[in-house]
Amino acid sequence: TLDPQTLHREAIVFDAHCDTLETVLKDNRPFVERSPLGDNDVPRLLEGGVTAQIFAACPWPAALHGRDPLRDALRMWDVFYQGLESSPDLILARKAADVRQAKAEGRLAGILALEGGDALQGDLGLLRMLYRLGLRNLQFTHNLRNELADGVFQAHSGGGLTEFGAQVLKECNRLGIMLDIAHLAPAGVRDVLERS
Repeated sequence: TLDPQTLHREAIVFDAHCDTLETVLKDNRPFVERSPLGDNDVPRLLEGGVTAQIFAACPWPAALHGRDPLRDALRMWDVFYQGLESSPDLILARKAADVRQAKAEGRLAGILALEGGDALQGDLGLLRMLYRLGLRNLQFTHNLRNELADGVFQAHSGGGLTEFGAQVLKECNRLGIMLDIAHLAPAGVRDVLERS
């Protein structure tokens, strides 16, 4: 049997969510350099033995902040791409083989995510374009209701996926985008599990 430290060192360690891109954008700092700010950065993730990290863009709905959620998501992804260009320790993972490559090379595989589907603005074409930029993980809602589904804060309504949400689910499955059901109302969770 392997001791825990050897197991950790040899395993592919996958962290399924962080809000680092949002915090480094606010702090105006590169996330590929060590910093006492925020939950993580590339050096600390590598020291911790993390192989793959999902980096979420978490734009809030326009109704809450008056900003364009697509623009906010793209600005957060720009932070990631700047890190990609400046650090040999980071790679963009578009497929499982990229994660295995990162492990073999002692690098960090960054997986781009969208927390809440507000940035899609009711348009499957935007989903496909974000996929081309590297989107590989989609969370349908971020607590509140949007064009895809009811969030967990609307659980009392009994609402699940909308028609657009069902179309997004189908297109995500076709493209190979991981579905994140965190923050969905229970009816939406059931809809995703039944349809996917």
